Amino acid sequence: MNISTISDVTFKVHGMAVSDHTGHALFRKCNAGNEVCSLDISGVAENAQIQVNTTSLDDFADKNNLSKIDILKIDTEGYEPLVFRGAQRLLKEHRIRLFIFEYLKDGVWRNTSLEVEIAKLVKLDYVCYMIGKTGVIRVSKCWNDKFNVNHCNLLCVSAKDERLLFNIDQMRVKSSVATTCKTISRS
Repeated sequence: MNISTISDVTFKVHGMAVSDHTGHALFRKCNAGNEVCSLDISGVAENAQIQVNTTSLDDFADKNNLSKIDILKIDTEGYEPLVFRGAQRLLKEHRIRLFIFEYLKDGVWRNTSLEVEIAKLVKLDYVCYMIGKTGVIRVSKCWNDKFNVNHCNLLCVSAKDERLLFNIDQMRVKSSVATTCKTISRS
């Protein structure tokens, strides 16, 4: 689909440092295109650091008058839990319909676990899936120790958006681990 032909669709990309607060943070300096420019400045000389502006998603949505976010991609190289904390109001109000994030045992993930963060999202009434090569595997309310991996991508959808949830659930992988949870039925 060519989104430029649809008049009521707005698609914007914002390059910024998103965290759990609005203010400043020290980042590691790196070359353009390097993915490891992050908040982890441990062992980095002062001249190899740069101060950057940060924002929380809640503050960003307020500042930009965003009533809802249809799709959000979060890839903060191990600092995704900070982004979740900074989006609590948006998540509680289900103003984020669907978001995708990366999990890797690095950064803030060293102080929490995927299971704990998924449980927090479940309490906010989101349903989360691990993204696989041939489909998605539901991890919300059906945690399995096989989900304790070093790296994966996940997709979470608001349970309030029944049609979207139903459509995402239709992409579930049919396997013994993947089918431990019941399929979402359409209301």
